[in-house]
Amino acid sequence: MKQIACALLVLSWAGCGTPLAAGEQLYREGDRLAALETWRAIPEDDAGHEKAQERIAVVEEEFHQLVVRYKQRARYFEAKERLAESIINYRLALKLQPDDAETLAHVQDLAREVVRERLALRTQYRADFEAGDLAKAGVSLEQLRTLDPFDPELQAEERELHAGVQQSITQLLAAGRRGFSDGNHLAAERAFQSVLAVDPNNESARGYLSYIETIRRAQCFRGRRCWQVNEKGAPEERPLQQS
Repeated sequence: MKQIACALLVLSWAGCGTPLAAGEQLYREGDRLAALETWRAIPEDDAGHEKAQERIAVVEEEFHQLVVRYKQRARYFEAKERLAESIINYRLALKLQPDDAETLAHVQDLAREVVRERLALRTQYRADFEAGDLAKAGVSLEQLRTLDPFDPELQAEERELHAGVQQSITQLLAAGRRGFSDGNHLAAERAFQSVLAVDPNNESARGYLSYIETIRRAQCFRGRRCWQVNEKGAPEERPLQQS
């Protein structure tokens, strides 16, 4: 309210001192646009006119530098596909240069792209999650977070995915341990590799896979047939290279 009062009373010099001082106060409070408007309203025969023109030149250059900086950041975020953050910086530039029609049109295009991409990624996330492919669901969610980290639905989806991943890990570890105890190392290996697909640093799964590898090497050394789980999760006979 103080800024509004200063702008209204600037011509009467009431409350804020001279128009030049009123502009300086607005500038210090962060309202550069209002400061410029105040200084531009100072008539040529006013004692503060010359100084006001100097301040106008300085602040307009500051505006220019800010616009350049905001647009540079916007282009950086856009190149990284962080479109929501890009839009924010373009809008900051537009606040300083509201007549920039080209930037305004680009922001509108980006906003429409965010809506389209968000819908596509969210649809893919839901399909993968319901199909139980939590690794792919996590990729879609990460892409959503990159696209728009301010999306209010993200937190609920992240909690949902985390709960699903923890439940899946518990079940897969249990299945892997049963397979290992029963001597079914192929089934155990498949289960533990599935754990690592959603939790690459899971120590239990890594430990069991190391045990299985040690057992397999010992079997191969004794001339027995060697089986491994391939990249598609299917068993295949394959001799291990001797170290």
